Amino acid sequence: TVESLALPERLRDQTLVDDLLRVTKQFEYCLSPADVNSDSFTPLHHARDECAIENYLQFFEIDVASPRFRTTPLHLACLCDEPARVKTLLKHGANPMLANGEGWTPLLLAVSNRSIAIVKTLLQHNTFNSQPTDREDLNAVLAIAIRKQSIDIANLLLEKGASIDTIGKTLTALSPTHRGSSKHHQPQHPHQLFFCAAREGYNRILEYLLDSALFDVNTKDTIGSTALFHALSRAPLSTLDILVRHGADVEHCNQFGHNVLSIAVMNNRLDALQYFVNNFPTLVERFLDAVEADTKNSVLHLAVLRGALDIVQYCVKLHRAGDVSLDAQNKEGFTALHISAQTGHEAIFGYLLSHGANTTIPSSNGQSILHT
Repeated sequence: TVESLALPERLRDQTLVDDLLRVTKQFEYCLSPADVNSDSFTPLHHARDECAIENYLQFFEIDVASPRFRTTPLHLACLCDEPARVKTLLKHGANPMLANGEGWTPLLLAVSNRSIAIVKTLLQHNTFNSQPTDREDLNAVLAIAIRKQSIDIANLLLEKGASIDTIGKTLTALSPTHRGSSKHHQPQHPHQLFFCAAREGYNRILEYLLDSALFDVNTKDTIGSTALFHALSRAPLSTLDILVRHGADVEHCNQFGHNVLSIAVMNNRLDALQYFVNNFPTLVERFLDAVEADTKNSVLHLAVLRGALDIVQYCVKLHRAGDVSLDAQNKEGFTALHISAQTGHEAIFGYLLSHGANTTIPSSNGQSILHT
Protein backbone atom coordinates (compact mmCIF):
# COMPACT_ATOMS: atom_id res chain seq x y z
CA THR A 1 0.00 0.00 0.00
CA VAL A 2 1.00 3.64 -0.30
CA GLU A 3 1.39 3.91 3.47
CA SER A 4 4.08 1.21 3.52
CA LEU A 5 6.22 2.76 0.78
CA ALA A 6 9.37 4.59 1.84
CA LEU A 7 11.53 6.46 -0.66
CA PRO A 8 15.29 6.71 -0.14
CA GLU A 9 16.36 10.02 1.32
CA ARG A 10 17.97 11.16 -1.93
CA LEU A 11 14.64 10.77 -3.76
CA ARG A 12 12.62 12.74 -1.22
CA ASP A 13 12.88 15.86 -3.30
CA GLN A 14 9.69 17.70 -4.31
CA THR A 15 11.49 19.26 -7.28
CA LEU A 16 12.30 15.78 -8.57
CA VAL A 17 8.67 14.70 -8.09
CA ASP A 18 7.42 17.77 -9.97
CA ASP A 19 9.80 17.07 -12.85
CA LEU A 20 8.63 13.46 -13.06
CA LEU A 21 4.98 14.51 -13.05
CA ARG A 22 5.57 16.91 -15.94
CA VAL A 23 6.97 14.03 -17.94
CA THR A 24 4.39 11.38 -17.02
CA LYS A 25 1.42 13.68 -17.70
CA GLN A 26 2.40 13.70 -21.38
CA PHE A 27 1.40 10.04 -21.63
CA GLU A 28 -1.97 8.36 -21.37
CA TYR A 29 -2.57 5.70 -18.74
CA CYS A 30 -3.12 2.34 -20.42
CA LEU A 31 -2.22 -1.30 -19.92
CA SER A 32 -0.44 -1.58 -23.23
CA PRO A 33 0.31 1.06 -25.87
CA ALA A 34 -0.54 -1.53 -28.52
CA ASP A 35 -3.99 -2.26 -27.07
CA VAL A 36 -5.99 0.63 -28.49
CA ASN A 37 -9.32 -0.88 -27.36
CA SER A 38 -8.44 -1.02 -23.68
CA ASP A 39 -9.23 1.45 -20.96
CA SER A 40 -7.39 1.53 -17.68
CA PHE A 41 -7.30 3.45 -14.46
CA THR A 42 -4.74 5.13 -12.27
CA PRO A 43 -4.16 4.07 -8.65
CA LEU A 44 -6.32 7.04 -7.66
CA HIS A 45 -9.25 5.49 -9.53
CA HIS A 46 -8.89 2.37 -7.39
CA ALA A 47 -8.18 4.05 -4.04
CA ARG A 48 -10.93 3.33 -1.52
CA ASP A 49 -10.08 5.01 1.78
CA GLU A 50 -9.36 8.68 2.36
CA CYS A 51 -5.75 8.15 3.40
CA ALA A 52 -4.91 6.39 0.13
CA ILE A 53 -6.77 9.02 -1.89
CA GLU A 54 -4.81 11.81 -0.19
CA ASN A 55 -1.52 10.05 -0.90
CA TYR A 56 -2.33 9.50 -4.58
CA LEU A 57 -3.38 13.13 -4.96
CA GLN A 58 0.34 13.96 -4.75
CA PHE A 59 0.72 12.30 -8.15
CA PHE A 60 -2.64 12.63 -9.88
CA GLU A 61 -5.22 15.36 -10.30
CA ILE A 62 -8.54 14.65 -8.59
CA ASP A 63 -10.38 14.47 -11.93
CA VAL A 64 -7.77 12.46 -13.81
CA ALA A 65 -9.55 10.73 -16.68
CA SER A 66 -9.00 7.28 -18.18
CA PRO A 67 -7.66 7.35 -21.75
CA ARG A 68 -10.57 5.84 -23.67
CA PHE A 69 -13.83 6.64 -21.89
CA ARG A 70 -12.59 9.67 -19.93
CA THR A 71 -13.74 8.11 -16.68
CA THR A 72 -12.72 10.04 -13.56
CA PRO A 73 -12.38 8.50 -10.08
CA LEU A 74 -15.76 10.07 -9.23
CA HIS A 75 -17.40 8.47 -12.26
CA LEU A 76 -16.01 5.10 -11.21
CA ALA A 77 -17.12 5.50 -7.59
CA CYS A 78 -20.67 6.27 -8.77
CA LEU A 79 -20.59 3.37 -11.20
CA CYS A 80 -19.44 1.01 -8.44
CA ASP A 81 -22.05 2.37 -5.99
CA GLU A 82 -19.59 3.47 -3.29
CA PRO A 83 -21.17 6.38 -1.36
CA ALA A 84 -18.27 6.80 1.08
CA ARG A 85 -15.73 7.13 -1.73
CA VAL A 86 -17.99 9.61 -3.54
CA LYS A 87 -18.10 11.80 -0.41
CA THR A 88 -14.32 11.66 -0.03
CA LEU A 89 -13.64 12.55 -3.67
CA LEU A 90 -16.10 15.46 -3.53
CA LYS A 91 -14.47 16.64 -0.31
CA HIS A 92 -11.14 16.82 -2.17
CA GLY A 93 -12.54 18.81 -5.07
CA ALA A 94 -13.88 16.29 -7.58
CA ASN A 95 -16.17 17.93 -10.13
CA PRO A 96 -19.65 16.34 -10.10
CA MET A 97 -20.62 18.11 -13.34
CA LEU A 98 -17.99 16.48 -15.57
CA ALA A 99 -19.25 14.14 -18.27
CA ASN A 100 -17.25 11.12 -19.37
CA GLY A 101 -16.50 10.27 -22.99
CA GLU A 102 -20.03 8.97 -23.51
CA GLY A 103 -21.70 12.02 -22.00
CA TRP A 104 -22.52 10.45 -18.62
CA THR A 105 -22.15 12.65 -15.54
CA PRO A 106 -21.72 11.19 -12.04
CA LEU A 107 -25.39 12.03 -11.34
CA LEU A 108 -26.57 10.11 -14.41
CA LEU A 109 -24.51 7.09 -13.37
CA ALA A 110 -25.84 7.19 -9.80
CA VAL A 111 -29.45 7.44 -10.97
CA SER A 112 -28.95 4.59 -13.43
CA ASN A 113 -27.65 2.49 -10.53
CA ARG A 114 -30.63 3.59 -8.39
CA SER A 115 -28.16 4.64 -5.67
CA ILE A 116 -30.24 7.07 -3.63
CA ALA A 117 -27.40 7.67 -1.14
CA ILE A 118 -25.05 8.87 -3.89
CA VAL A 119 -27.77 10.90 -5.60
CA LYS A 120 -28.47 12.69 -2.29
CA THR A 121 -24.76 13.39 -1.81
CA LEU A 122 -24.35 14.79 -5.33
CA LEU A 123 -27.47 16.97 -5.16
CA GLN A 124 -26.37 18.39 -1.80
CA HIS A 125 -22.96 19.37 -3.18
CA ASN A 126 -22.15 23.06 -3.42
CA THR A 127 -21.87 22.84 -7.21
CA PHE A 128 -25.59 22.09 -7.54
CA ASN A 129 -26.48 24.84 -5.09
CA SER A 130 -24.13 27.59 -6.31
CA GLN A 131 -24.43 27.07 -10.07
CA PRO A 132 -27.76 27.26 -11.93
CA THR A 133 -28.70 23.76 -13.07
CA ASP A 134 -30.25 23.40 -16.52
CA ARG A 135 -33.82 22.23 -15.99
CA GLU A 136 -33.68 20.12 -19.15
CA ASP A 137 -30.66 18.30 -17.74
CA LEU A 138 -32.61 17.55 -14.56
CA ASN A 139 -35.58 16.41 -16.63
CA ALA A 140 -33.35 14.00 -18.54
CA VAL A 141 -32.11 12.55 -15.27
CA LEU A 142 -35.68 12.36 -13.94
CA ALA A 143 -36.73 10.40 -17.04
CA ILE A 144 -34.03 7.84 -16.26
CA ALA A 145 -35.21 7.59 -12.64
CA ILE A 146 -38.76 6.87 -13.83
CA ARG A 147 -37.58 4.26 -16.32
CA LYS A 148 -35.64 2.66 -13.46
CA GLN A 149 -38.80 2.83 -11.28
CA SER A 150 -36.94 4.79 -8.61
CA ILE A 151 -39.60 7.08 -7.17
CA ASP A 152 -37.35 8.05 -4.22
CA ILE A 153 -34.80 9.55 -6.59
CA ALA A 154 -37.55 11.12 -8.69
CA ASN A 155 -38.81 12.93 -5.59
CA LEU A 156 -35.32 14.31 -4.89
CA LEU A 157 -35.01 15.59 -8.46
CA LEU A 158 -38.41 17.27 -8.28
CA GLU A 159 -37.26 19.07 -5.14
CA LYS A 160 -34.27 20.35 -7.14
CA GLY A 161 -36.52 21.79 -9.84
CA ALA A 162 -37.16 19.03 -12.38
CA SER A 163 -40.53 19.24 -14.12
CA ILE A 164 -43.17 16.83 -12.82
CA ASP A 165 -44.59 16.60 -16.35
CA THR A 166 -41.49 14.59 -17.23
CA ILE A 167 -42.99 11.71 -15.24
CA GLY A 168 -46.12 11.66 -17.38
CA LYS A 169 -44.20 11.97 -20.64
CA THR A 170 -41.84 9.16 -19.68
CA LEU A 171 -44.60 6.80 -18.53
CA THR A 172 -46.64 7.50 -21.65
CA ALA A 173 -43.64 6.78 -23.85
CA LEU A 174 -43.09 3.49 -22.01
CA SER A 175 -46.69 2.27 -22.28
CA PRO A 176 -47.52 -0.47 -24.82
CA THR A 177 -50.30 1.63 -26.36
CA HIS A 178 -47.85 4.44 -27.02
CA ARG A 179 -45.50 1.98 -28.74
CA GLY A 180 -48.31 0.85 -31.04
CA SER A 181 -49.36 -2.38 -29.33
CA SER A 182 -52.98 -3.34 -29.94
CA LYS A 183 -53.12 -5.78 -27.02
CA HIS A 184 -53.92 -3.16 -24.39
CA HIS A 185 -56.80 -0.73 -24.42
CA GLN A 186 -55.52 1.15 -21.36
CA PRO A 187 -51.93 2.31 -20.82
CA GLN A 188 -49.98 -0.19 -18.73
CA HIS A 189 -47.53 1.58 -16.45
CA PRO A 190 -45.16 0.12 -13.82
CA HIS A 191 -47.48 -0.09 -10.82
CA GLN A 192 -44.59 -0.22 -8.38
CA LEU A 193 -44.04 3.49 -8.98
CA PHE A 194 -47.60 4.21 -7.92
CA PHE A 195 -47.51 1.98 -4.86
CA CYS A 196 -44.16 3.43 -3.74
CA ALA A 197 -45.45 7.00 -4.09
CA ALA A 198 -48.37 6.05 -1.83
CA ARG A 199 -46.20 4.12 0.63
CA GLU A 200 -43.60 6.87 1.05
CA GLY A 201 -46.15 9.68 1.14
CA TYR A 202 -44.81 11.48 -1.94
CA ASN A 203 -48.05 13.41 -2.20
CA ARG A 204 -47.08 15.70 -5.06
CA ILE A 205 -46.17 12.74 -7.26
CA LEU A 206 -49.15 10.70 -6.12
CA GLU A 207 -51.62 13.47 -6.87
CA TYR A 208 -50.03 14.07 -10.27
CA LEU A 209 -50.29 10.38 -11.19
CA LEU A 210 -53.96 10.32 -10.22
CA ASP A 211 -54.92 13.69 -11.71
CA SER A 212 -53.26 12.68 -14.98
CA ALA A 213 -55.18 9.37 -15.00
CA LEU A 214 -51.89 7.51 -15.33
CA PHE A 215 -53.06 4.98 -12.74
CA ASP A 216 -56.40 3.75 -11.45
CA VAL A 217 -56.59 4.55 -7.74
CA ASN A 218 -57.79 0.99 -7.04
CA THR A 219 -55.06 -0.75 -9.03
CA LYS A 220 -54.06 -3.95 -7.21
CA ASP A 221 -50.68 -5.57 -6.63
CA THR A 222 -50.02 -9.32 -6.86
CA ILE A 223 -51.83 -10.07 -3.57
CA GLY A 224 -54.74 -7.77 -4.26
CA SER A 225 -53.60 -4.85 -2.11
CA THR A 226 -54.32 -1.33 -3.35
CA ALA A 227 -52.36 1.90 -3.00
CA LEU A 228 -54.45 2.66 0.08
CA PHE A 229 -53.07 -0.46 1.76
CA HIS A 230 -49.52 0.53 0.79
CA ALA A 231 -50.05 4.02 2.22
CA LEU A 232 -50.99 2.48 5.57
CA SER A 233 -47.44 1.26 6.08
CA ARG A 234 -45.95 4.70 6.84
CA ALA A 235 -47.49 7.50 4.77
CA PRO A 236 -49.08 10.49 6.57
CA LEU A 237 -52.84 10.88 6.84
CA SER A 238 -52.72 13.51 4.09
CA THR A 239 -51.79 10.71 1.69
CA LEU A 240 -54.88 8.77 2.73
CA ASP A 241 -56.92 11.91 2.07
CA ILE A 242 -55.58 12.13 -1.49
CA LEU A 243 -56.38 8.49 -2.23
CA VAL A 244 -59.85 8.68 -0.69
CA ARG A 245 -60.60 11.90 -2.55
CA HIS A 246 -59.71 10.16 -5.81
CA GLY A 247 -62.08 7.29 -5.10
CA ALA A 248 -60.04 4.69 -3.19
CA ASP A 249 -62.22 1.75 -2.14
CA VAL A 250 -62.13 1.75 1.67
CA GLU A 251 -64.12 -1.50 1.81
CA HIS A 252 -61.68 -3.52 -0.29
CA CYS A 253 -60.11 -6.74 1.03
CA ASN A 254 -57.00 -8.38 -0.42
CA GLN A 255 -56.60 -12.11 -1.01
CA PHE A 256 -55.60 -12.67 2.63
CA GLY A 257 -58.78 -11.06 3.87
CA HIS A 258 -57.01 -7.94 5.09
CA ASN A 259 -58.89 -4.65 5.11
CA VAL A 260 -57.97 -1.07 5.99
CA LEU A 261 -58.56 -1.65 9.71
CA SER A 262 -56.48 -4.82 9.93
CA ILE A 263 -53.68 -3.31 7.81
CA ALA A 264 -53.62 -0.21 10.03
CA VAL A 265 -53.38 -2.42 13.12
CA MET A 266 -50.60 -4.59 11.69
CA ASN A 267 -48.60 -1.46 10.89
CA ASN A 268 -49.14 -0.05 14.39
CA ARG A 269 -51.02 2.92 12.94
CA LEU A 270 -53.43 4.09 15.63
CA ASP A 271 -53.78 7.40 13.77
CA ALA A 272 -54.89 5.61 10.59
CA LEU A 273 -57.26 3.35 12.53
CA GLN A 274 -58.90 6.41 14.08
CA TYR A 275 -58.97 8.11 10.66
CA PHE A 276 -61.11 5.35 9.14
CA VAL A 277 -63.34 4.96 12.19
CA ASN A 278 -64.03 8.70 12.32
CA ASN A 279 -64.52 9.19 8.58
CA PHE A 280 -66.17 5.87 7.71
CA PRO A 281 -68.04 4.68 10.82
CA THR A 282 -69.81 1.90 8.88
CA LEU A 283 -66.43 0.20 8.48
CA VAL A 284 -66.44 -0.65 12.19
CA GLU A 285 -69.58 -2.74 11.88
CA ARG A 286 -68.30 -4.35 8.67
CA PHE A 287 -64.69 -5.10 9.59
CA LEU A 288 -64.33 -5.19 13.38
CA ASP A 289 -65.18 -8.89 13.53
CA ALA A 290 -63.90 -9.72 10.01
CA VAL A 291 -61.10 -12.29 9.97
CA GLU A 292 -58.01 -13.21 7.97
CA ALA A 293 -58.58 -15.81 5.27
CA ASP A 294 -56.16 -18.41 6.65
CA THR A 295 -55.73 -17.79 10.38
CA LYS A 296 -59.19 -16.40 11.09
CA ASN A 297 -57.55 -13.72 13.23
CA SER A 298 -59.74 -10.67 13.85
CA VAL A 299 -58.56 -7.08 14.17
CA LEU A 300 -58.33 -7.55 17.94
CA HIS A 301 -56.24 -10.72 17.53
CA LEU A 302 -53.88 -8.79 15.25
CA ALA A 303 -53.63 -5.89 17.69
CA VAL A 304 -52.63 -8.29 20.47
CA LEU A 305 -50.11 -10.03 18.21
CA ARG A 306 -48.65 -6.60 17.36
CA GLY A 307 -48.17 -5.98 21.08
CA ALA A 308 -49.52 -2.43 20.87
CA LEU A 309 -51.41 -1.65 24.08
CA ASP A 310 -52.83 1.65 22.81
CA ILE A 311 -54.31 -0.05 19.75
CA VAL A 312 -55.69 -2.90 21.87
CA GLN A 313 -57.34 -0.32 24.14
CA TYR A 314 -58.87 1.45 21.14
CA CYS A 315 -60.13 -1.83 19.65
CA VAL A 316 -61.70 -2.84 22.97
CA LYS A 317 -63.44 0.54 23.05
CA LEU A 318 -64.84 -0.13 19.56
CA HIS A 319 -65.94 -3.64 20.54
CA ARG A 320 -67.81 -2.39 23.56
CA ALA A 321 -69.42 0.50 21.68
CA GLY A 322 -70.61 -1.88 18.95
CA ASP A 323 -71.55 -4.66 21.36
CA VAL A 324 -69.04 -6.99 19.71
CA SER A 325 -67.62 -9.84 21.78
CA LEU A 326 -63.98 -9.74 22.88
CA ASP A 327 -63.90 -13.54 22.78
CA ALA A 328 -63.88 -14.32 19.05
CA GLN A 329 -61.78 -17.42 18.32
CA ASN A 330 -59.33 -17.85 15.47
CA LYS A 331 -58.64 -21.01 13.45
CA GLU A 332 -56.92 -22.66 16.43
CA GLY A 333 -59.66 -21.59 18.80
CA PHE A 334 -57.55 -18.93 20.48
CA THR A 335 -59.14 -15.73 21.74
CA ALA A 336 -57.29 -12.44 22.05
CA LEU A 337 -56.80 -13.29 25.73
CA HIS A 338 -55.19 -16.63 24.84
CA ILE A 339 -52.76 -14.87 22.51
CA SER A 340 -51.84 -12.24 25.10
CA ALA A 341 -51.06 -15.06 27.54
CA GLN A 342 -48.95 -16.82 24.89
CA THR A 343 -46.97 -13.69 24.04
CA GLY A 344 -46.48 -12.82 27.70
CA HIS A 345 -47.68 -9.23 27.33
CA GLU A 346 -48.88 -8.67 30.89
CA ALA A 347 -50.31 -5.18 30.31
CA ILE A 348 -52.47 -6.35 27.40
CA PHE A 349 -53.52 -9.51 29.25
CA GLY A 350 -54.52 -7.44 32.29
CA TYR A 351 -56.39 -4.90 30.19
CA LEU A 352 -58.43 -7.56 28.36
CA LEU A 353 -59.14 -9.35 31.62
CA SER A 354 -60.31 -6.16 33.33
CA HIS A 355 -62.65 -5.38 30.43
CA GLY A 356 -64.50 -8.67 30.46
CA ALA A 357 -62.51 -11.13 28.34
CA ASN A 358 -63.62 -14.69 29.14
CA THR A 359 -61.00 -16.85 30.86
CA THR A 360 -62.94 -20.13 30.57
CA ILE A 361 -63.05 -20.57 26.79
CA PRO A 362 -60.89 -23.52 25.66
CA SER A 363 -58.95 -23.57 22.40
CA SER A 364 -59.69 -26.05 19.60
CA ASN A 365 -57.46 -28.68 21.23
CA GLY A 366 -59.03 -28.11 24.63
CA GLN A 367 -56.34 -25.85 26.09
CA SER A 368 -57.43 -23.34 28.70
CA ILE A 369 -55.81 -20.02 29.49
CA LEU A 370 -53.70 -21.79 32.13
CA HIS A 371 -52.30 -24.19 29.52
CA THR A 372 -51.26 -21.35 27.21
